Amino acid sequence: MSTAAPPFTDDEAAELLLSFGMPSAWDRKRISFVRSVVSGHAALLTAVGVHFAKNGWLDDDAFLQAMLYSRFGEELNDETARRLTETVPNAESGELLYRLREAIGEFDFADVQAVADVEVAVAPPRERFTQLLGLWIQRTAADAYVVSPLVKRLGTGLRPETRKRTNAALADALVAKRSLDQWGAARLIGYLLVAEQWDRAGTILVFVLQKAPKQLALNDILFGGWASGALPDGMSAHVKVMIRGLQLQRQPTETQRALYLREIKELFSHVSPENGWALAALMGHPISIIAGRDFALAVRIGTRAAELAWAAHGAGDQGWSRLDGMSSIAFTPLIQSESFADAVTFLDAWGELPLEVRAAHNAAEEIAPRSWQHLARLPWTSRASVAREAPEWATTLVELESLRATAVSLDVPWLRVWAEATIIIVLAEEQKNLAAAFARGEDALREPSLTAEQSLILEECVGRQLLYARENAGAAEWLTRALQRESRLFPDSRVDALLALSHAVSETDPSGAVRAAQDAVVFSKSPQGSVPQLTIKSLGELAIALCRASGPRGAFPVLDDAVQLLIARRQEARDWFWLARLLTQVALWLWHELDRGTVPFAVPVTPGFMLNLSPASTEAIRGNPDDVFTVMANFAESAGFDARAAEYARRALYAEAGGPSLIVQTTSAPKVMAELLRERRLAEALDVALIGSAAFIASRVLNSEGRLQTRSTDTVDAVLGPRNQGEWRRVDLTCAEMFFVPASMTLGEIWLDDPAAGQREALALAALFRQQAVDAAEPKPWVAAAVALEAAFEDVVDHKALVNEANAQGDVVIQAFTFVLATLSDRLPLKDCAIAHREVERWYTATLANGSPMVQRVVVAKFFETYWNTRFRESPALFSAPRLVGPALETASKQPLETRASAILAALLF
Repeated sequence: MSTAAPPFTDDEAAELLLSFGMPSAWDRKRISFVRSVVSGHAALLTAVGVHFAKNGWLDDDAFLQAMLYSRFGEELNDETARRLTETVPNAESGELLYRLREAIGEFDFADVQAVADVEVAVAPPRERFTQLLGLWIQRTAADAYVVSPLVKRLGTGLRPETRKRTNAALADALVAKRSLDQWGAARLIGYLLVAEQWDRAGTILVFVLQKAPKQLALNDILFGGWASGALPDGMSAHVKVMIRGLQLQRQPTETQRALYLREIKELFSHVSPENGWALAALMGHPISIIAGRDFALAVRIGTRAAELAWAAHGAGDQGWSRLDGMSSIAFTPLIQSESFADAVTFLDAWGELPLEVRAAHNAAEEIAPRSWQHLARLPWTSRASVAREAPEWATTLVELESLRATAVSLDVPWLRVWAEATIIIVLAEEQKNLAAAFARGEDALREPSLTAEQSLILEECVGRQLLYARENAGAAEWLTRALQRESRLFPDSRVDALLALSHAVSETDPSGAVRAAQDAVVFSKSPQGSVPQLTIKSLGELAIALCRASGPRGAFPVLDDAVQLLIARRQEARDWFWLARLLTQVALWLWHELDRGTVPFAVPVTPGFMLNLSPASTEAIRGNPDDVFTVMANFAESAGFDARAAEYARRALYAEAGGPSLIVQTTSAPKVMAELLRERRLAEALDVALIGSAAFIASRVLNSEGRLQTRSTDTVDAVLGPRNQGEWRRVDLTCAEMFFVPASMTLGEIWLDDPAAGQREALALAALFRQQAVDAAEPKPWVAAAVALEAAFEDVVDHKALVNEANAQGDVVIQAFTFVLATLSDRLPLKDCAIAHREVERWYTATLANGSPMVQRVVVAKFFETYWNTRFRESPALFSAPRLVGPALETASKQPLETRASAILAALLF
């Protein structure tokens, strides 16, 4: 035998394995894996079948081990060795074959040259390589080859040092190709491990962990055996720390997490200053995990990172000379701190750092001030959260004084300031001792070393406490002082000061309250602020101030901006849900102020409502955050912003997770229907009308049974039962009442623009009505409406007769619908058209306007205005007093939309 048989395909491999009893449960993916492991080699596939037939068709873990560790066909090895001896012409060719056996997957001639050059060199490499082609090396492409899988199963055949150098050469050749995908990275790591270049292998794995998709599991073969096993002894401490830190971010199992934490605990202190940058792999999530398990360990790691960062910075290593990142490691454990004891643990470790190290990291403006704020508030927040009814506030003050003293001794100005601010809060809010809080603030502000930012913090804190105590004049004075400070840090404190000032002057100076809230909005959008949450907060408070100053209608655009910004952040903001709840309450209040007494709301909204924005402030607010869409739709409709109302209603109707509730469908459908009719999308509008009508009837059923809830999970089908009986008859009648007349007016708009298009749309709608009648519980209105459409637009009857027939109808909805259709013709006298329209307008206003003022504005008023202005413009002589009608129509067209329809019809003189 001098040539190799072609490799088996997946289908051929499956057929062969079936002959050995392969279970039918083996899927295509597993068969393909087996075929790829043995490169489709017929003899090896046969050996796999024999092995599994003898040992059982194994479960996943045992199967994977059997394949990866080649526990099959051991008898093939002796035969392969014998054939090698017989067919390989010389020792040099055999040496080259064994070196190429180290290649993982395909290789090219550059790899052949690389391994041939390893001492002792194999020469000439091309001639030796050509001798191996066919039986022992197979070509897979123009310049791509693989070693026979039979050779792969033999022992290495190389001296240990030659094998290491061969793998190092393969690694260098792979890097030289400058194209490294995930599979290439796995191959490279494999070469480097055999070459015992531990740090290079670890560095590649670090690269993979940083770049690989987040969904790639830790146990994926790409990550090697280090997901659950120990790292190599020869690997440097800093490389190991990087690997374990990055692995912590990939959702390890509990066993894996314990392994990583144990190794990090053993390793971090051995990282040398020149490699201290490697601790950056512990920033963010990893250090938080460590802090949650062992707070003291996280603190020690953080302070070690701080010290190493300073050492490298002092040595002039510009590659990572900025300290903010390492300061993040140092301060992040504080996120997991829960008590004064944790604060003491942190400060004890911090105090052991050299003075110059502490000073350098305290200067990290992005990290340090916020971190010291959290630490300083621990004695207050930890006690208030668990024992608000009877806290030991005297003990809290002692702890805060201790923190303040430590801040002075360690020269941590921000900790001193935040400790002072927290003392003021506890004195005023918890001990109700405003005089003591006031005095404490005055004393703290006498410290000559205070920066502008620190003075703003303290003055805003005192001003806020005075505001809470309803000392509005004093609060305004302190807050004004605070806002005169120039500052770059803590944009939220400046925004809070502005919003608190808006609250403080709201009773005596509503316009001043608006200006202060406007300033907060402007600042929150500036480069100094640039925090979307602050903008949302400020816009919400501005809406409240505007409502109090000039009424709720003018507040809608501002609140609309806030909600639009909130929507844009939905996918990225962890605070989305509680922000949505708060804005929902503001919208409810504004809607209530616009339509007094008609809107229920759970939480009173007063000036300062958005000031204490936090997740805790939403505890008293019930309802789903997605309610913001429904409430904004209702508020927008009441305020006359119909396009915005339709957009919010559309979101409420289609965008809610899990589907909208019956109440949401009932209130949103008319608005969406009106917008679709305005866009002349009749078929879609009919679908929405059916949704809204069914939800309305289902809601009435639940309400009659006392089971209607705002967020009910009941569905229409579950409440109303089969669609051809019972309550579904009322759904058909309700939909007819909701849809028919507005739809006829939309057809009128189309007909006025293009009579032929109007006819096409009308007949298409008639076909939809007839289709709906087939499965309807109450087909009568659908059939009657279809007949009226066909009669009006196919000239089946005279339009005068159509009006007479409509008058004879017992159904007022069909009558009004037919009246509108009858006027869509030049054959019906204008006087009769005016009479018909007056009847429709009176009926519509009395029957439907309360259900959907938006439909009345967007469809009804628009239709009457367009219809009569068009008819007058085309044929003024047909009017009895054209000189009077023209100006009267012009005046009526300027009336508010709510009264425009009646004003238009009143302008007609016949």
